[in-house]
Amino acid sequence: MYLLCYAIVVFAYVYHQTGGATSVSMVDGEYVAKYKATTIRTISKSEYLAYPNLTVRVMSAWMCAMAAQALTALTAGSIESARLKSYRSLFSR
Repeated sequence: MYLLCYAIVVFAYVYHQTGGATSVSMVDGEYVAKYKATTIRTISKSEYLAYPNLTVRVMSAWMCAMAAQALTALTAGSIESARLKSYRSLFSR
């Protein structure tokens, strides 16, 4: 649960930092942030260089949250299975 909250906060932070840009590129010698094919704004070189890091940060936070959720579901399933086995053993005698 905490990792999912962390992933959402990281997503909001990156969205705020990038202004909703989905990519960055160089157009006519200037660094620009784009949403699909539309140029949103001109950005600095440091923002241009930071964009891949921000993308990786969001993706890794999301993947970590989903992996933790899957692990929790698998663990809960095995615990529930063990409970069912012990419950059945009580009545099989």
